[in-house]
Amino acid sequence: MEITQRKDIGSDLHAPQFAEDGVSEHYSYSLLKYVKDGDFVLHYYKNKKSIIGYSVVDGTCYEDDITWKALGSSASKLNITAYIRPGFKIGLKNFQFLKSPVTLEKFKSKSKEILEIKKIWN
Repeated sequence: MEITQRKDIGSDLHAPQFAEDGVSEHYSYSLLKYVKDGDFVLHYYKNKKSIIGYSVVDGTCYEDDITWKALGSSASKLNITAYIRPGFKIGLKNFQFLKSPVTLEKFKSKSKEILEIKKIWN
């Protein structure tokens, strides 16, 4: 799942290779290395607080420079601005908007059922 405020949802996935210290990996950024060609990606759009669409992964993860600004609370405290840094990228294709976006409220209301499904897969 991509969680974003980007205007170009569905174009690609990208994340920095390292946390703000420039050395350590951040677990959520590193997850891009495990995404495979053909996987489905849900797109959660922060501005709508909803899953608004989905895409299909096109290719494999590769390294490239990206422009990134961390948006977490610690980054806000440090007044970090966007800058170019080493990143991971992976292409997407076939972006589709959902006919009915899945709101965060709706998602939370189904958490019990979702966790039951997860038990089956484990």
